[in-house]
Amino acid sequence: MNLVNLAKTGDITAISELINQALNHHNIRAKVTVDRDKLIVIVESQKELNQVAIVKYIYRGLNKLNLATYSTLVISGKIAGQNPIQWQQEVNFTSQLKSAFPSDAVTSNITNIKTQEISKKPIVPIKSNSNSAIIHVSKKPLAEIEALWQSAKYLQIISYIIIILSWLVITIQTLFTVTIIYDRLIVKSRLFYTIINITDTTGILSSWLDQIFYIFYQFWDTLKIGQSYLEKLIYLILIIWVYCLHKTIIKTSTNYPISPNKAVLSFSIPLYNLWGVWNVLSSLSSYLKRQHREVARKGRKIEKYLPWLYISILSYILTYIIYIIYSSYIIENNPGVNFTLYLLVDILFICRSFLYLQIIKFSYQAVFSQVNLFRQKFTKL
Repeated sequence: MNLVNLAKTGDITAISELINQALNHHNIRAKVTVDRDKLIVIVESQKELNQVAIVKYIYRGLNKLNLATYSTLVISGKIAGQNPIQWQQEVNFTSQLKSAFPSDAVTSNITNIKTQEISKKPIVPIKSNSNSAIIHVSKKPLAEIEALWQSAKYLQIISYIIIILSWLVITIQTLFTVTIIYDRLIVKSRLFYTIINITDTTGILSSWLDQIFYIFYQFWDTLKIGQSYLEKLIYLILIIWVYCLHKTIIKTSTNYPISPNKAVLSFSIPLYNLWGVWNVLSSLSSYLKRQHREVARKGRKIEKYLPWLYISILSYILTYIIYIIYSSYIIENNPGVNFTLYLLVDILFICRSFLYLQIIKFSYQAVFSQVNLFRQKFTKL
């Protein structure tokens, strides 16, 4: 599907590309987002922009696409590098443009784009007689797209490694937890042990359970050490994954607010990462939700899992602190309380690891899909 046809379907990446192609020679950048049935375009330049000229130009270009997906166009102007919006204009796609601007007067001291100059350059590229292409794509951009695709594949490989290792750690920790429960509630409780022996008339279940957990006990220390090294390896690979993820995003979007280095620092620095991880993942979710519907769906899932991840993280930290204080500084502590706290720490660790795993999976899938769409858009032109 070519760029124009893709834009006609409502794809905001294609719409953004068309607008930026048209405004590039005026040194203007545009960012396109969506809010329900509103198409939002934020244009920025080093100089103040003429509201009338910009709105008319973008509106007329987009109106030629017959965008049935959106009913309203919202255009905002700002100075590059500054947060405040200088002006904003909302135009209904079904209405006449003159109703939005009853006066065509242009204030000369804020004009850096002449209406006459803009109107000569339509946003929609002119079709050639051939059906094969609409715009010319040079070898250099294609080489950059292929480099981006390789970066996405590299990200995919790293994600697979993290997912496999994380599932291995979760499995080992689950076995530890089940073993502790079995040892505490069944082996050391005559009631549970008697019930199993009475109800298991063949003895198959009880004998196999005893044998399996006996073998697990023999390798308990080895598995604990192995799990510890696996966790350290995952943390190291996770930092590499965070860097590669954001490096790939930056290549597809110049407006993404978090650089790869900032993302790595947000995940690495103790205490600061309590806020930093939230900031990075929430920014990622917000960015993904503004993309193509399949990518946006992944962004919404990240947004859904993120609060639960932080609940599990904070609960794990608090419970672990209580467990350490109770087991170390209270002389006559209750073994039952120790066991409950220890078990709760293990369960929260499993929950935290699982939620991290889900967010990592949805993040890489969303970015990989975004790059794939980006690649298809250019290679089919």
